[in-house]
Amino acid sequence: MKIQRNTIHISDLLESAFLLLSGAYLMYLRLTGGLLYYIRPDYDLFTFLMGIALFVAGSVSIILIFNVPKPRKLVWDVSFKKLLVLICISAALIIGIVIPKRALSSATALRRGSNQNSAVNNTFKSSAELVNYLSSSSLTGKSITNTYNISDWIGLFQIDPEPETYKGKTVNVEGFVQPQRDGTFMVTRFVISCCIADATPIGLLVDRKLEHLKADDWVIVKGVFEVKTINGSRQDVIKPDSIELTSAPGDPYLY
Repeated sequence: MKIQRNTIHISDLLESAFLLLSGAYLMYLRLTGGLLYYIRPDYDLFTFLMGIALFVAGSVSIILIFNVPKPRKLVWDVSFKKLLVLICISAALIIGIVIPKRALSSATALRRGSNQNSAVNNTFKSSAELVNYLSSSSLTGKSITNTYNISDWIGLFQIDPEPETYKGKTVNVEGFVQPQRDGTFMVTRFVISCCIADATPIGLLVDRKLEHLKADDWVIVKGVFEVKTINGSRQDVIKPDSIELTSAPGDPYLY
């Protein structure tokens, strides 16, 4: 049987092009800052290097595919199933480039269940680990609390859940508006352990009606904690002195 050495298989070409485009997309996200909307900053460099590796692998593969004697002969050997998969993935890559990057919204927070008792980080397997983390961050025992973010407060609530502990404490937090059923809102952020697939919404209730505010507006809330009974349980609620509209931060997540 004679082996045709001038044959180019379309299936090999499509798979190589997919590798190249996937690598190019990862590099594009890294260079445009888009990776921050999907993964922790810790994984930024690794993902960028993976993108380079995919791009190089795809490029080399395409060069080798076309490195056959002329006249070259194209052979269509792509099954309908494989073609459909490649089309769907390619469409997803194109949509990812065309559609503007945006952080997870209040609608996602509502589906996943934002509350003051959410775990700050899934990697904390015990309260002892959480205490050690907060102690190393110089949060516990600190008298000035207006530098705490939402994640810091939720961590402290886990250590000492007694609401009276935080009554009168100064609060200065940034997050997006998540409307509540009673017309007030929660100032919310997402905490990420690895990527947006495991993003956990956490938030602090604000004792103020929405008024001119809308869902997903980013705000800076300043005030103090007061204790209120909500649905039969005592909770710390921010009594705001000021609520300032702001733009979404470059990195919208907490870690």
